[in-house]
Amino acid sequence: MIDNFNIVTFNSRQINKIWCNTSLLYKCDKDYRVEDEVRNMEVRTYKNLIFKRFYNRLEVSGSIHYFFNDGLHNANDFNVADSISTFKELIKHFNIRPKLFKVMGLEYGCNICPQKEVNQILSLLRFYGKKKIIESLEYKNFYIAGTKYKSVKIYNKTQDCPKYAKPNVLRFEVKTNESQFLRTLGINTINDLLSKSIYKQLAVSILKEWSSILIFDFDVIELSEKHITEYWLDAIINKSRNTFSNRKREYFESLPKNSLFYNLEKQLKNKTNKFINCAYLTTDNKSTIVHNRTINKSHNAQPVKPPKKCLVTGIELTHEKEGAKYIRTSTFKYLRQYDTNKFQELCSLLLSNTKGGHTKYEPKLIQHLNHQIRNRVNNPVKIKQIGYKQKKYSNQYSLAIN
Repeated sequence: MIDNFNIVTFNSRQINKIWCNTSLLYKCDKDYRVEDEVRNMEVRTYKNLIFKRFYNRLEVSGSIHYFFNDGLHNANDFNVADSISTFKELIKHFNIRPKLFKVMGLEYGCNICPQKEVNQILSLLRFYGKKKIIESLEYKNFYIAGTKYKSVKIYNKTQDCPKYAKPNVLRFEVKTNESQFLRTLGINTINDLLSKSIYKQLAVSILKEWSSILIFDFDVIELSEKHITEYWLDAIINKSRNTFSNRKREYFESLPKNSLFYNLEKQLKNKTNKFINCAYLTTDNKSTIVHNRTINKSHNAQPVKPPKKCLVTGIELTHEKEGAKYIRTSTFKYLRQYDTNKFQELCSLLLSNTKGGHTKYEPKLIQHLNHQIRNRVNNPVKIKQIGYKQKKYSNQYSLAIN
């Protein structure tokens, strides 16, 4: 699931300890300028990983997947158990203290083998959010979109690694260099990448980013008038700010469930679920084999803490920022898209009228739900006295809290 990563530490003792490891091979020295001062950066390598020592920090980057395959390729499946074991191998070899290394960047995704020819699928890609998906100038059949902080890559993996990849493999990958986004996934230090629960968040993130993809499906003839790029560009440039989103929602609702977009989404769901399920089936006392290298789980490993839950609804806070105590916009949006029944339960619990009659100050449903959560936090006694827990409405759902 994880491919490239970038971690950094500013701890001088940790830096010196790693830099004295004889496994590191010298690569080069480089000078760089900081304002009016010229400083030196040393570069060393270890099995295709890059170690850069600056005057005040040490950065380690590269593909953990390549590292798993002894630097040969990253074409095969790299599941959760493989990822955790490989990070543990790296940590053990360099005597790394995981909590001292902050994660600065991450690439994660999965491979699928679609029924349709991969290059044909790539030619049908149009937008990621409101950003046009374009082909890389450097690689053929390699498409990218997004910003320097977060982007997606969709490409022909078979063509990328012809010697090792299976036939007709499509790779969908998310890349981020934004600490704030990583924190929403529960990732702060490399220690977090040793937790199975984090990989569930990565799986959810993959599917969420896929939902931002707009891909034409010419087999759906009745939607042919919408399979024109200019139709969508016009919505971005000349219409109101919500026109593109509204058109996209209507387009998805019109697509049959056996359309190209939903078939690819189904494959992504099956693949990510398979990775997660395999990870949780792995017992703690069982060794994981990485190219005939046996890596045992540390007896001193810290137990994974159970996810925190909202104090009002009891729903897990896995989609909220670290330190959150209540569900907010991120959770509501996720439930509305991926768990409709639970979202309807929340609407029935929090809103006295679920048919669209909201106050004039809260015209949007999500904003209104947020407001109701705040009410229950800030005025718990007052609200309880007027009976929000006792009052029943017609056709009201009951909220099942695990």
